[in-house]
Amino acid sequence: MHAAQTGKGGDAFIINRNNILQTTPRFSGVLLSPPKAPNFSAATGTSVEEMVYDGESGFYATSVVKNKKWVLVIKEELKEQLTPLFRARYITLLISGAGVFLIILGAVFTTRAMMKELIRMERKKAVSEDLAMQSSKMAALGKMAAGIAHEINNPLAVIGEKAGWLKDLLHEEDLAQSPNYQEFADAVNKIENHVNRAKKVTHRLLGFARRMEPVHEKVDINAVLDDTIGFLENEARYRNIDIQTDFDEKLPRTTSDPAQLQQVFLNILNNAIDAIGKDGEITIKTKHITKVHSLAVEFSDNGPGIPKEMVDKIFDPFFTTKEVGKGTGLGLSISYSIIDRLGGRMLVASEEGKGTTFTIYLPIIGE
Repeated sequence: MHAAQTGKGGDAFIINRNNILQTTPRFSGVLLSPPKAPNFSAATGTSVEEMVYDGESGFYATSVVKNKKWVLVIKEELKEQLTPLFRARYITLLISGAGVFLIILGAVFTTRAMMKELIRMERKKAVSEDLAMQSSKMAALGKMAAGIAHEINNPLAVIGEKAGWLKDLLHEEDLAQSPNYQEFADAVNKIENHVNRAKKVTHRLLGFARRMEPVHEKVDINAVLDDTIGFLENEARYRNIDIQTDFDEKLPRTTSDPAQLQQVFLNILNNAIDAIGKDGEITIKTKHITKVHSLAVEFSDNGPGIPKEMVDKIFDPFFTTKEVGKGTGLGLSISYSIIDRLGGRMLVASEEGKGTTFTIYLPIIGE
């Protein structure tokens, strides 16, 4: 008879009623000798049971064959039979673990994304609140500037009128022959010059006050820049900072809010003056970009520049390169928001040790 085999570690053989092997098993003995297995010679019918033999557990199946003279014995190792079950259990545990890991990972990423969005919304809210506060302050400043300008204009008018009267008197014959005539004339001329200078300041204040309310009107960017420079020229002169202009004389007008533009220009110029400190140069250029039908305003300074790792954060709320207590970190963020609302763009380019350039692009509207 041929040997019967089952499984990797299993065995199959036939014994007679004297428990003598009638076939050659794989591992359970030799032909015509007792098998290395429990004695099933007295088995009846068919049965399957788990048994321990020689310290090893296994499943044994028996069935009586050949007129009940022989018994077929089939042995399977317990581990081999339970391997699919163990494998299924391991796979189930692995899938469950992977699922839990993915859920935790998803929760972490979702939480981080939500936190970032909350922080962004809080910063946006803070900027909006600060912008509203700034607008309120600017409106109050405008009213105050208008009041001051009117109060100063009245005595200036009287001083100017009296200076003119003194000038007329100097032309009379008696005074013209006076040895102090030239000194009188020089003094009157200086009075008139300083009265005119003061009038320019009050007119500028009145113009600034009139533009406090949000409006959309025809704007001459060059004129707005001239007014803005007028506010800061004394400060720049005191620090020995030269403000150079290179304006496009044919720059078309656009429809925008001159007050908000002036606020942005003032902020950028103030930052440039603070960055330079003393003994430097600021260049302001305007040009018409015909290809995209827009205006460009460029502010360049020869200050210390901005470190490369900080350039991308320069428009972030509360980010500042100034010393603690000298900057809120909201000026450029608000300026960026203003330009964005006016339909334009603001870009920055800087190289540490060589200076910084801010460029503002504004659309030409209603030309």
